[in-house]
Amino acid sequence: MHRFLTRNFIEPYSALTHLVGALASLGSMIFLAVLTYGETGKFVSVIIYGVSQFFLYMASTIFHAIKLPEEERLWLNKVDHIGIYLLIAGTYTPFVYNLVADPWRWLLLGIVWGTAGIGIVLKLRKRDIHGLISRLFYVILGWGGGLPILLGV
Repeated sequence: MHRFLTRNFIEPYSALTHLVGALASLGSMIFLAVLTYGETGKFVSVIIYGVSQFFLYMASTIFHAIKLPEEERLWLNKVDHIGIYLLIAGTYTPFVYNLVADPWRWLLLGIVWGTAGIGIVLKLRKRDIHGLISRLFYVILGWGGGLPILLGV
C-alpha cells in the first residue's frame, strides 16, 4: 500500500488526511444545515462556512495528490492558499452574522470578506505576492476576530 501511494501521489499522506477533512467538512455541513433549516440567516451562514471548509480541504487534497508539471503545481498551490482566505472569512460568517447586531454585523462581514477578496486577487496575479505580505493578510484576518470585542459589539 505504501509503495502504491508514494509511486502515484506526490504527498500521499497529506492528500489522504486532507481528503478525510473534506469528507468530515461535508458531514458537518450537512449536520449544521439540518440543525439550522428553517432559520434562513443561520442556514446560509453555516452553508458558507461548510463550503469554504470543503473548498480548502479539497484544494489541498488535489494539490498534495496529483503529479503535474511545475507550472500547474504553482497554480494549484495558489488555489490551495486561496482556500485559506475563504476558510478564514467563512469561519467568521456564522459567528458574526448570528451574534453581532446591525450595523456592526455588515461592517465586520464586509471588512473580513473584503480583506479576503483582496488577498485572493493578489494571490491570483501572475506575479505572486511576497510570502510575508500573504502571511500579514492571514494575521489581519485571523486577529480581526477580536475587533467585535474591542468595539464592545
